[in-house]
Amino acid sequence: MGLLYEKLNSQTSEFLDRYFRCFPNRKIVRGSAESMIAAAKSNYDKAPYQKYLCENWYKSLETGQPAFHLYGHGYYFTDVWVCWQMYSRKYVRSLVDGKLKNGRPIHPILRGKVSSILDIGCGLGYSTAALKQSFPSAKVFGLNLADTDQFKFNQYLSNFFDFKMVAELGEVGQEIDLLFASEYFEHIKNPFENFQEIFKFLKPKILVLANSFNTYSYGHFVTYETLDGGSIDQSKVSRKFNSFLAEFGYRNIKTKNWNNKPAIWVRE
Repeated sequence: MGLLYEKLNSQTSEFLDRYFRCFPNRKIVRGSAESMIAAAKSNYDKAPYQKYLCENWYKSLETGQPAFHLYGHGYYFTDVWVCWQMYSRKYVRSLVDGKLKNGRPIHPILRGKVSSILDIGCGLGYSTAALKQSFPSAKVFGLNLADTDQFKFNQYLSNFFDFKMVAELGEVGQEIDLLFASEYFEHIKNPFENFQEIFKFLKPKILVLANSFNTYSYGHFVTYETLDGGSIDQSKVSRKFNSFLAEFGYRNIKTKNWNNKPAIWVRE
């Protein structure tokens, strides 16, 4: 059936089995994790754990010392899991089932052009695995921070789904056809500089981006840095970032995806 079509509850149960096998000695309680996941899926914005993350994050921004340590909180994996099931899974699935504005299906067009994929900021690795299932002949990479629980779990999961994990752009070792970034750039204080670095190493031909700069969420910033050393309000970043992509020769391809998300950009 594949990761994109499995029943969500069954998928969650299997994920937790894998996670607790990967971290058998961690002081985390499965029942607590299940409750956190259920609460977030029921009402993400009002779920206690998500409110805890957001409140502490935005308080830390006021002090000028972002609470990056919360990424390492013992139960943070539950939030990442919910984001996969609520958002990233839908974005990958749109590449398989979605259609362009003209009604043509997206997948056959990409399938003929994509032999390498990077899932940047790949979370728990399920989007990476789903991309491999959706493009089985492609070489698929996931990128995440080394020496983190997420990276360790990514490596564990890669044994089941045949993708390769890297911790640095230079480790990919080749230019890539498709860059998949789900809720990634809004977690980077200077997304413009970050994309420059990506382009320098990988020169992706196709971008599949699900950005949410102007939303209230853990890890998002109120202002972002620009290349000239200035800052820009989060409400203005999305338009500026799109214009920035156009400077690199990318053209946005209109789709029937709701709100055009994820957005597909092709370099001409």
